[in-house]
Amino acid sequence: LDLETQELTTRCGHYSRDTQAYLQTVTPGLVIIANSYIWFRDSRRDAAVGIPGQAPSQDPRAKLEALSSGLSAAVRSLQGAGHTVLLIQAIPHWGDQKTAEGWNECSALELMTKKCSSTMSIRDATSRQGAAADVVNVVARGNGIEVLDLSSELCSSGTCSSVAPNGMIRYSDSTHITVPQSEALIEPFTKAIATVEP
Repeated sequence: LDLETQELTTRCGHYSRDTQAYLQTVTPGLVIIANSYIWFRDSRRDAAVGIPGQAPSQDPRAKLEALSSGLSAAVRSLQGAGHTVLLIQAIPHWGDQKTAEGWNECSALELMTKKCSSTMSIRDATSRQGAAADVVNVVARGNGIEVLDLSSELCSSGTCSSVAPNGMIRYSDSTHITVPQSEALIEPFTKAIATVEP
């Protein structure tokens, strides 16, 4: 690993451990866990992922095993501390793929007029993200917790679009949604939280 990656890995490790330690001491409540699946999806990513005590790997199967064991351990630890846990599936996204229109390099005006929008089928998103999503679902079932999947909010009629039918720009780039789209997801989040809230 280069020095920058090592420093980032160290900071992330400290943040994760410190957060988990904090959550072991506070009054039990609701903890929401969301992850990006980019690092677990395939072997084309430079980052290697591994289970503590084992060498990190770029192999997709090893990455998914690390996701499963790490997420399960985190959930069990939080439940042991009295917390309720809600898992969030990653939003459908284009990931590293370069879309034909290059919409993530377009101006705001081009996006708003839909001249530079991009679409993908939910089937395409599932083919890229499905293995990691399946792991999240299995972890949820195994620990008796709920999963919030926002795919239907972003991909009506089976098609995901960077611009909503009402002109709202949904994605700021190929993997991140915009602030207006985040605000539009308040209702499904509120419903999910009301369902599981302790």
